[in-house]
Amino acid sequence: MSTTQLSGVLASLRRSAVLQNVVALTDGELLRRYVADRDQTAFEMLVQRHGPMVLGVCRRLVANRQDAEDVFQATFLVLVRKAATVQPGERVGNWLYGVAHHAAQKVRANNTRRQAREKQVRSLPEPATLADGFWRDLEPLLDRELSRLPEKYRLPIVLCDLEGRTRSEAARQLGWPEGTVAGRLARGRSLLAKRLTCIGLPLSAGVLSALLSQNARAAVPFSLICATVQMVAGVVAAPVTALTKGVMTAMFYSKLRIILAVMLTLAMTGSGAAWLSRAGGMPQDEPKPPAKPSRTAPASSAKAKEEKPKEKADDVAWGKAVGGLQAGIGYKVGAKRPYQLGEAVPLVILLHNVSDRPIQLEYYDGFFAENPPSVTDADGKPATLSPFPIRWGKPRLLHLTLEADETIELGTLDLNLAPIGSKAADKPTLYAAPGRYRIGYSGLLPNGRGDVSKLLATGHLELEIRETDKPQGKAAEISWGKTMDGLQAGIACQRSYAIGEKAAFAVKVRNVSEKKVMLTHYSVPFDGVRPIIEDSGGKPLHVIMPPLTFYFPIIRQRNLEPGEVFEIGTPQLQFATVVADGKVSIPTVALVPGTYRVSYPAISAWVGSGPDMGTNRLSTGKATMEVARPKAAAKNELDGMWEFVSFKQDGRDKWSADELKEMKATFQNGNYRLPGSWGPQGSQSGTFKLDPAAKPKTIDLTGKSGVAEGWTFRGIYKVEDDTLTLCFSWPVRDRPIEFGSPPNSTVVLVVFKRK
Repeated sequence: MSTTQLSGVLASLRRSAVLQNVVALTDGELLRRYVADRDQTAFEMLVQRHGPMVLGVCRRLVANRQDAEDVFQATFLVLVRKAATVQPGERVGNWLYGVAHHAAQKVRANNTRRQAREKQVRSLPEPATLADGFWRDLEPLLDRELSRLPEKYRLPIVLCDLEGRTRSEAARQLGWPEGTVAGRLARGRSLLAKRLTCIGLPLSAGVLSALLSQNARAAVPFSLICATVQMVAGVVAAPVTALTKGVMTAMFYSKLRIILAVMLTLAMTGSGAAWLSRAGGMPQDEPKPPAKPSRTAPASSAKAKEEKPKEKADDVAWGKAVGGLQAGIGYKVGAKRPYQLGEAVPLVILLHNVSDRPIQLEYYDGFFAENPPSVTDADGKPATLSPFPIRWGKPRLLHLTLEADETIELGTLDLNLAPIGSKAADKPTLYAAPGRYRIGYSGLLPNGRGDVSKLLATGHLELEIRETDKPQGKAAEISWGKTMDGLQAGIACQRSYAIGEKAAFAVKVRNVSEKKVMLTHYSVPFDGVRPIIEDSGGKPLHVIMPPLTFYFPIIRQRNLEPGEVFEIGTPQLQFATVVADGKVSIPTVALVPGTYRVSYPAISAWVGSGPDMGTNRLSTGKATMEVARPKAAAKNELDGMWEFVSFKQDGRDKWSADELKEMKATFQNGNYRLPGSWGPQGSQSGTFKLDPAAKPKTIDLTGKSGVAEGWTFRGIYKVEDDTLTLCFSWPVRDRPIEFGSPPNSTVVLVVFKRK
């Protein structure tokens, strides 16, 4: 071995030994060593640790490889020149992410302007799979939304998802408890997924985490690391120097804008004059160190009500604080008000930590989709709500650490508004008349551990319902029964239903006497009460009842004033052509189209109390209703099976003629089935929605299985004789306005022939 070769081997061994000594140091310790001694080894270790994350940001935002490497070097050159300003040093990874994102955006904007002047289009490789296409569309949006997250949520994502560190490593790096890292990481992923969903990328937090872990980091070439480390010795390429200068200038002006904004704010307040006088050199007492920002005041103070966070909801009604927690209910940000019948009210339920310490939570996901709120009218009377659907299976228990003064979203609820007496709904519905209402929740148990002493309640949110702009038709007439001790029971229903539908009848009780009368009833007055259905000839029909439920009924009493009308409930009835033996969930009757009369005898409501309680039961009158034929599923011009004629993406044929022969598509009753990944093997399915009145006609395809699950493709279509032409974009793109598949557009153009 020559002397030169031996010297090289020894130098490599010495370098490895030095790197081994610094590999266990934290980012903060490495940064301090570099600032104090300009230790090149410490800087190299920072490049190796954070280089994959930085290069991943550069490549996501800058398509050209050389430009991406210039941004990479410029990011670390900014660190060389501004290392002393990074505070705290343990967060240097987050700092590098911000610099890389800013520099990449600058280069991306310059390239876009240059391409516009030169009228050139960069050739992009076609995605190998549908998932690759999604990732390519996700890349420029991911970093934009991630950079907008609060720092406490962005830090764990950068360390765990973009740099691949474990939660324990991230906890040691940040100096946080591991539970705090886990909670903020989960919350950050959820917030990022919601923001991406709002711009057309419906991703769950789990899928987003998998995509980040798989695609967010890039392998850094050894030559690029060496070139970057040599910048410490002053060896810098001209494009990198120019880019670094631009980034540092932008950082300077950004800080300057903040300082000017603070000065302007101080000048507009009472303390501004004193601050400006000190800045001008006027003699003043030595300034005291600024006081630490105070936590949010207890919920009982007026200041706490003024300083509640508003970023998640508007007009939040907060309840009393229990165990350091406070629950509130409000409208989603930007939601319209007031509301009309037929609309949905978007509600948000929040939880706020009003203490000065972190609180660990365990709560069940989906609680508010299954449990109705308390709704009362302007007189304090309970309003009628449809039964909330129950999700079968084990509920998901969520774990979270709620920091001091932090607010989280416990859940959401879209409450539909329907007129009293309208058809029964399968979704959360409030049956109401125009007026003012109050909505709230009680009995919330966010810790999920059965500690009844920590039950929370929200405040009561004011809801105003106005008359609908559309005519509602004639109000349903009430058919009253016989008078019993001054009380009458009546029933109202819509004039017409269809076989296969469910009807909801409004049953009311009124006081027709001149004095107060006591009404006594069960909390579920129609449980086990069989309605009477008669045809036009007076012949009763057989009604199949659901199995009885065993429980201890709650007896309620109410004094009705003279002339007062009280709605006691909204019983439901299912219409069917044939009823097979077996269990039903609500009373069900088999019938044919025609005119019928419905009544409820001896409902669980009676007059008075005492020894004769429950014997003087009220009965309704007989309401007339029309039952029509089953509503036929609306056929559309796409229904049927179609053969593929051509398939173009980015202006090129994606499949050969032989492959197209094996491919079929089916559209039927709002559902579709297509070949898997739009190829010959496998299949994927979903639903589609048409707007034939649009010009051109529009179609939205939402995947329910396969790689397109949860994605909505927006497109246009036309049917000419037996030929269907379908043109659609990837989910993050705008809907096409004309039929075609230009190069590098990700627009797909498919031509079918009806089979």
